[in-house]
Amino acid sequence: MDDYSDEDLQAAAQRVANVYARIVNRKFGCTIPIPVKMTFNLELQSLELARAAGQAHSTMIIDINMTLFRENVQHILNDTIAHEMGHLVQFNKFNLKGVTTLGHGVHWMEAMRIMGKVPTRYHKLNVANSIKVYKDNQKAKKEKAKLKIKKL
Repeated sequence: MDDYSDEDLQAAAQRVANVYARIVNRKFGCTIPIPVKMTFNLELQSLELARAAGQAHSTMIIDINMTLFRENVQHILNDTIAHEMGHLVQFNKFNLKGVTTLGHGVHWMEAMRIMGKVPTRYHKLNVANSIKVYKDNQKAKKEKAKLKIKKL
């Protein structure tokens, strides 16, 4: 297994997202900002999101599960970022114009195909470590809160 620093992985994700944004901006007439805004802490937000590889936001941000990224570099770069970019197309091109689109509906599928990807809704990655990171983070937060109360 190759060892990459988080900074290297994040830079690679940024480059990939920017390429996809250029493609969909040109092909769909979208206005997704480049560089694409990205965050890398999805697994810390909730137990449900600890199971997700990525999430797109209507604010034109892609959030990546860094724990899964470290363990599945090729999948995140080749599939997850394109998947989430498809959702940014939905938000940017359709939802902002008052058209309601399904999360993995026809517009998302077309965006995936434009990027040369097979539209796949769910990943099959092992999420055990990501869930552990979430639970450990929650435990640390509770301990920190207890210490803060003790000091008062």
